[in-house]
Amino acid sequence: IESIENYLRNGRPELAARGEGDHHLFLNKRGRPLSRQSAWEVIKDLAERAEIESEVSPHTLRHSFATHLLERGASIRDVQELLGHASVVTTQIYTKVSISTLREIHATTHPRAQRQ
Repeated sequence: IESIENYLRNGRPELAARGEGDHHLFLNKRGRPLSRQSAWEVIKDLAERAEIESEVSPHTLRHSFATHLLERGASIRDVQELLGHASVVTTQIYTKVSISTLREIHATTHPRAQRQ
């Protein structure tokens, strides 16, 4: 979040002044919206620099983003809105919660699991 705030404060205004200054978060050096291909190249480059060997893509980040939000209590409707899905059915793929999360929920909420 700190990096995004820094970009919004220091980098993006200069980029927006070069182009159309529209509502997109990430802009290219001409001030236009960053293309899908350019975003993928940036992500691929950062993954290589971080020595991440598994496949990383914009979809990987999108899936992780949605999964983390849901695992931390965001409503499926909010995640649907953030992802821009027309139907909540499309968002439901992200509701497959990890076993460790299910165990934690059970341990903290089920009366018989709570030890006195």
